[in-house]
Amino acid sequence: MKKEILILTTVMFAGISSSACPPPAGHVTLIGDGKPPTFEFQARLNLEYIHVVGPYSLEHHRFLMPNGQYSDDGNEIWSISPPQHRFIPITSALRITYGQLPSGWAQDIPKAGAPASLVEGSAYYISAELNEGRRLNMCVLIKDGKAQPYHGSLASLDCDKE
Repeated sequence: MKKEILILTTVMFAGISSSACPPPAGHVTLIGDGKPPTFEFQARLNLEYIHVVGPYSLEHHRFLMPNGQYSDDGNEIWSISPPQHRFIPITSALRITYGQLPSGWAQDIPKAGAPASLVEGSAYYISAELNEGRRLNMCVLIKDGKAQPYHGSLASLDCDKE
């Protein structure tokens, strides 16, 4: 009897432990090393919008603002939303190239015109906001005219955590 209770308790604890951490929401991947970079998003949840924050100066460890000053706060330079600002599933890969608005999508930042060019030697935070308050994100560094993954953090933005 004690052995059966121990087995049952162990099985229940394992079930509770495995359900305590939600599975990863998905991933974002840099496709190639082009400038402008292309990102591939895939998730088990629905996408609300995608935004890019930067440029982040690795030399000054702060964000470079449009006025030429440095700040600990990020500067959102591009934000786009799916058609009619509705959540969309991204269970199959969605590719987005920086500055190229997909057909039917809305550009929220900037309101008009192309987003700012990516600055050589700077890092950028790319994030896909999902339902359930989750997000997919990564950072890239523009080096030698090409985008490459950047790991670590940009001020308070963590490049490697969901």
